[in-house]
Order: sequence, then C-alpha cells, then structure tokens
Amino acid sequence: MAQPEADTETRSESLFKDAAGLLVIGGVTLGVSLGLAYQANEVSNEIESAQWSSDPWPEDIQLKEMQGERLERLSTITGVLGGAFVVTGLVFYWRSRVARSDEARVTVAPTATASSAGVALGGRF
Repeated sequence: MAQPEADTETRSESLFKDAAGLLVIGGVTLGVSLGLAYQANEVSNEIESAQWSSDPWPEDIQLKEMQGERLERLSTITGVLGGAFVVTGLVFYWRSRVARSDEARVTVAPTATASSAGVALGGRF
C-alpha cells in the first residue's frame, strides 16, 4: 500500500501564500470600494445639479438620495474590509519572513571525543 506523500510545505511558505491571497483580496475589495465611492459621488453631483437648476425637482430625487447614501455606506464598509485584508496580509508576509529566518538558522556546536576535538554544523539552509 502506498504511503501518502509527506507535506513538504514549510511554515514560511504557507504564511507567504496566505499573505499573497489576503493582499489580492484586499486590493480587489479596495478597488470595489473606490468604484462604489465614485458612483455615490456621481449620484451626489446629479442631486446637486438638480438643486441649482431652475427646472422642477425630478420625481425620483428621494430614490436617488437613498441610492447615493446606500452606495456611500457600501463604499465605507468595503473600504474598511479591504484595509483589514491588506493589513492582515502584510502581517502574514512579515511573519513569513520571520519564519523563514528561523528555518534558515544554523547551529554551531563544539564536539569532543577522547582523541579529537572539533566543531559541528547543523541546520537548514
């Protein structure tokens, strides 16, 4: 019976992959937030131009106002979430760098026997 292959992915590699994923998700979420903010600004400009116009108010002005407020609220929520993803991704990236330096640690130890003395090197490179 064949034995399952051992998981050779190190802790630093796993953290690095997680960091990359979080940074991508955070970037996309921040992009969505900017798009929503742009749409909210467009609705606001439309309402403001109607306010200064000599034409009568459009009948759907309250709907547009609610739409703009909803877009603004969604933009804020997605912006906060995107920022949290980016910050978490940066923390994971930093931890992957620390874990990588821990994995690459070299151990130097003296050795001695009855007839010789020396130095032993060990660790992961």
